[in-house]
Amino acid sequence: MVDIGLLGAMLQLDEETMLSGSQYFGQYKGAFTEQFVLQEMKALSNVPIYYWSPEASIAEVDFVVQSKAQVIPIEVKAERNLRAKSLGMFVNKYSSKTAIRTSLQAYEEGNTIVDVPLYGFSWYFLSLL
Repeated sequence: MVDIGLLGAMLQLDEETMLSGSQYFGQYKGAFTEQFVLQEMKALSNVPIYYWSPEASIAEVDFVVQSKAQVIPIEVKAERNLRAKSLGMFVNKYSSKTAIRTSLQAYEEGNTIVDVPLYGFSWYFLSLL
């Protein structure tokens, strides 16, 4: 499914199950969150969206887009856990000037990585285009 609302309806998930951190929903929370971010990007632009994973490694970056002559890796986190080893690996390998990590954390700018709360991702993404 390309729409998390329709997917949730098909699975007959109620909002409490999704929002309460239920043990039954925990394993799918990341996939739902990634799908939400993908839907936002697709609704806002027709910029091609890619996925990155180096050969012979388990590292991965959820989304990679090109905007204003720069390649931007985007890591999606469903919780407040900000460990993003793969994002750091991408930034170091390709000398990225900007990387986005979106999660439940508050907005914060680091040297390269910008933490953008999920509720503000659309606005931030649009500002890059």
